[in-house]
Amino acid sequence: MRKVFVVNKKDRSIINEMLSDDLVGRQSIYEREGEAYKLKADEILIVFSGSEEAFSVIKKQWGGKIVLLSGKQEEDILNQIDKENDNAQEGMGFLFS
Repeated sequence: MRKVFVVNKKDRSIINEMLSDDLVGRQSIYEREGEAYKLKADEILIVFSGSEEAFSVIKKQWGGKIVLLSGKQEEDILNQIDKENDNAQEGMGFLFS
C-alpha cells in the first residue's frame, strides 16, 4: 500500500521519529519538497509504501501532526513520482548502455 502525507517543515522531526519506530522504520518512507508537487513552500511530502499494520501505527502516533492526502490529489502526486522515477531509470540505463 502506498500513502502520501504532508507535514509542515517545522515538524520535520516526525520523519525521523517514523524511521526510528521498529515497525514503521522497516517500510519505505521518503520525503520530497512540497512545492514540487503544488503544495505550500513550508510543506514536506512524505511517501509511505508498506504494510497496513505500519500505516495504522502512523495514523495512531502521528495522525494529529500529519495530513493524509487522498483521492485525485494523492493519485496525481503518486503518478508524478512514478513518472519521475521511470525517467530517472531510463536516464541511468542510457548512461550504462
